[in-house]
Amino acid sequence: MADKYGFSLHFITDPLLGIETANSVAKIEMAKAFCKQSKVHKLYFYNMVENKKKLEDLRLNTVSEKIILKPLFFKRYKEKTLHGKSLWSFCYKLFYASPIILLRAFFLALTIRKTDGIYIRGLESLFGFYFGSLITNVNYAFEQHNYRFGTNKIIDFFYRRVMKRARFIITVSEYTKRNWINNGISEAKIFILPSGVNLQGFEKIDRNKKQLRQSLDLPIDKKIITYAGGLYETKGVAELLHSATKYVEFTFLFVGGSPQQIQKYNSFMLSIYHKKLPNVIFKDFVEHGQIPAYLIASDILVAPYLKKGYAVHDLSSIKLAEYMASGIPVIVSDLPSIREIANSQSATFCLPDNAEDLADKIRWVFDNYDTALHKATIAYNRIQNYSWDKRAERIIALFQD
Repeated sequence: MADKYGFSLHFITDPLLGIETANSVAKIEMAKAFCKQSKVHKLYFYNMVENKKKLEDLRLNTVSEKIILKPLFFKRYKEKTLHGKSLWSFCYKLFYASPIILLRAFFLALTIRKTDGIYIRGLESLFGFYFGSLITNVNYAFEQHNYRFGTNKIIDFFYRRVMKRARFIITVSEYTKRNWINNGISEAKIFILPSGVNLQGFEKIDRNKKQLRQSLDLPIDKKIITYAGGLYETKGVAELLHSATKYVEFTFLFVGGSPQQIQKYNSFMLSIYHKKLPNVIFKDFVEHGQIPAYLIASDILVAPYLKKGYAVHDLSSIKLAEYMASGIPVIVSDLPSIREIANSQSATFCLPDNAEDLADKIRWVFDNYDTALHKATIAYNRIQNYSWDKRAERIIALFQD
């Protein structure tokens, strides 16, 4: 059990850092936030990166004197594990788990002191650590966003044991929590903590839109509707491009996405509209710290998630949290997971999977911009309780209880 006066925290993660995903951003931000907690004397951050240069580019060693990096280097991780006849691919086909990560976590459970805090965000590390804890009886807590009982009896069997042995569990939605409780997991050990936002990143941005746009090479005299994030099909990119065909007087800005994703949607425009839309701007990878400037330089921020997969009930959108922190009017799909963070007083909702309704809501926001700005102010005030620092503070408090 962690000492009430402070303890060392082991933050154990799986997926690759350095790739531009919300998952990667969340883990890095949580590591930074853990270091700010006075009760944490040392933070051991177990992570995966492609190579040493990628790790150096993340500059994690400059975060705090408290942080001790424990990287596991993988090159072309997914390609090596998912294909071929190696031990890697065998384990992935059977357990969807890397033997190296499982073994690392297993041996960590044998060596970490019982007085240290263990916080796991990664399925492979979680199961490896669980099996090691059966030998040493060391405590652990973990974070899981979207596991749902009832799809696979074998996986359900192991999850129940992992959950029942855990000190506490963090998830991000009431829907997920209810599913776990209905399947025998104690409500007392499940806590809902949505994904956070780096509020300081927004506070330091000059809100002069003209100067911001000049510095970002954006149109100064146009209304700008912005989408920030990866250009995945489930994010409603095609639906937003439809709006660009209806409102040629507005600029539609897409910030993020790989060159391959941008090429895909350039080809999509040529296929569907027989031309590249002149009022659409794609900006590929930008450092995450630059995102606040693009958001504040915009007039409307859009997150038109489709009604598919985990987004419906299990999503905790970092994108939405950052939109709300910008103070700019937000249009977002009306999904149960979104309603856990935003409401009709803080955002304008559009129907998911409905390009025409999205276009109508963009027009409504511009026709009622004062009302939309009032909603943005409510959103800004609401999101102040969702910082990464407050999230980390709550988790540390759970270790102290």
